[in-house]
Amino acid sequence: MELSFSIVLLTIDIIIFTIFIVSVFVKLGIPDNLSTTYYLYNDIKRGTGWIFPALVVFICCTGILVWISTTHHASSWGAKFTFLPIISLVCMLSVAASARYKKSQKLIYFHYTVAIIAAVCSVGWMNLVAYKLIPVGVTILLAWILAGMRTNTLKSCPLFWLEIACFYAILIMLLLIKIIPVEI
Repeated sequence: MELSFSIVLLTIDIIIFTIFIVSVFVKLGIPDNLSTTYYLYNDIKRGTGWIFPALVVFICCTGILVWISTTHHASSWGAKFTFLPIISLVCMLSVAASARYKKSQKLIYFHYTVAIIAAVCSVGWMNLVAYKLIPVGVTILLAWILAGMRTNTLKSCPLFWLEIACFYAILIMLLLIKIIPVEI
């Protein structure tokens, strides 16, 4: 039962994230980073900037259940890094809470600092716990780098492409661990 529930949660996360990304491409083009979508959506229609923080909160709240239990049940080596998804998700929730980061200089520093910590913990988790799936993560990263190159926006919007790659890498790696199941 837990296995199928985890697969359903991860699949829903991937679908909702994909809908958001397609919506961003169609309505906004390719922004500098995902956080900028808060302002860009508000520019289109006041009050719609909440879409970005709501997405992050939803993915964090559903993903944390699977991510922490997967890490906790990893091999003795991997289980020692249960703190990585916890820190990453707390930081991602902080990113969502500070979506209006352009209000003050201090908030800008806070927003980007917690985003960087979340990324470092996510990449750390991929390399320390899900190391058997590193080729999957690298493939996802390369796919998004190629998408950025194809749209000629990789140089102007590198954070956007890296953030997308990180979200998809974590979600797809967790889904593969649950479906295959890969021992980590």
